Amino acid sequence: MAEIERIAKYVYNSNRLDGVHIPYETTLELLIAAEAAGEGATLSIDEVTGLDGRSYEAENVTSHGAAFRRMQQLAAHPPYDERHIRELHGTLMRGVLLSAGEYRECTLRYRGIPPVPPEQIPQRLRRVLALMNRGPDRARDPKLLAWQVHHEFIYVHPFIQGNGRMARLLLNLVRLRCGLGSIEVIPFDKREEYLHSIVAYGVRLARAQGQSPAATTSRSGRILDPPG
Repeated sequence: MAEIERIAKYVYNSNRLDGVHIPYETTLELLIAAEAAGEGATLSIDEVTGLDGRSYEAENVTSHGAAFRRMQQLAAHPPYDERHIRELHGTLMRGVLLSAGEYRECTLRYRGIPPVPPEQIPQRLRRVLALMNRGPDRARDPKLLAWQVHHEFIYVHPFIQGNGRMARLLLNLVRLRCGLGSIEVIPFDKREEYLHSIVAYGVRLARAQGQSPAATTSRSGRILDPPG
């Protein structure tokens, strides 16, 4: 599989997990067009139609692809600080979100995710960054470390939008930095298992902190609100 197809597969699935339902074929076409146009170029395509019939900004794909490339670069250049987190989010959400790269100024409330007040974001992210900066020499299990970074970031939810996509980029940054090589793609059809892994981590986290785990599932056991 060509590199651009691997990136398209990653972007397509990661977007869909965050509720951006742009078809794979369209995702691949946009990434090929962006690559041909060159870095920083603006495509003539503004919007595309999703699998759900909604219109989406083409930047949901092209900016995501650029963020993936930037993640690969960052993996080779630790250590990391808040500047890298904000820069990567700025690239990811460029053309999609006016506040791209800026921490949220409100408290988000998702079912199953304890709200983190805006003033606590920098402090909570320091833990995420400390984990990211461990590196292969201090990581007993690089795969588990990558997932821990992902889950910890999800529970901070530092941005108004794009937190799930960011968490998956950071998961792969840690994997690459630790020498695992392969990119972790979470298929959209594994969404329920993926979301349940996030909830399970949150339950363990709450218990470790002496808190009562938040209600996270309906009577059927399905997660009610995905972390977006």
